[in-house]
Amino acid sequence: MRWLAHELKQELDKEIPSLLLRVADEKSADYQTYLNKRYEAVREFVGDSVVNQGPKPEVRLVEYDPDSEVKILAGIIFQQIHGSWDQALDKAKSLNETEKRTLMERYLLNRSARWQKVGRAFENGYLRFEIVMDIGSYRDLHRHRMMTQERQRFSTFHGYSVPLEVRQSGIASQFEEALDRADRLFRKIEPIDRELAQYAVPLAYRMRFYQWQNFRQLFWEAELRTVAQGHPDYRFIEQEKYRLAKEKFPLIASFMLVDLNEYAIARRGTEEQILAKEKKLIERLKDRS
Repeated sequence: MRWLAHELKQELDKEIPSLLLRVADEKSADYQTYLNKRYEAVREFVGDSVVNQGPKPEVRLVEYDPDSEVKILAGIIFQQIHGSWDQALDKAKSLNETEKRTLMERYLLNRSARWQKVGRAFENGYLRFEIVMDIGSYRDLHRHRMMTQERQRFSTFHGYSVPLEVRQSGIASQFEEALDRADRLFRKIEPIDRELAQYAVPLAYRMRFYQWQNFRQLFWEAELRTVAQGHPDYRFIEQEKYRLAKEKFPLIASFMLVDLNEYAIARRGTEEQILAKEKKLIERLKDRS
């Protein structure tokens, strides 16, 4: 990777040298050292720890603000008055359950689809989810940026997932054999270089990370990632997040457009939609001719 970066810079210097002046200067070298050494320094302080294995995909709600609901309602009120935050908060606290629902309904008036984003008032409440899932599906969830995410290093410590389609195809034993070989390779490399060892981990293995997100992001992510076309592995994670949030905040959760149904395979219906579009295009071309 370092060789590739060096070669890229040499080529780019021929075309856009002014944009890359700082890449190799002293300040950049200091910054690269900072990025490279900070985690190493933390590991030296923490030392070796017992691996807490996650033997299956799971979601835990490990932290939340119990006052999230009233703070969200205060945010709704605050935007429409000329008073202070304290006044909005006092007003929200004075509402009974019926009034709370009425205010929430008015703020989400006639919202009927997930792409109709909820307002910023929902950014006033936060939750922290700890998640164990396969690395491949995590790659879809870690793309959501309107939150704080932090992952642990990829490893083989948490086992792996065998997709149902692999079992149905009759190649599960070959699949598992390949993953077990990768596990043995990882455990040889990991004591020597924990960063390098990550490259030996197939995406079917599980990993642990947390998401610290506000309710506005929870709406967006959970609604988007539970649609019928979504992958079953991350649909399960988002459904679990929704269920956990619903236990603590039933009023807020009642307005979320989360699909809790189960489907046999991912991307179902997509092929049919493509064929339907192709048919329409063909018909239009025929009409023009």
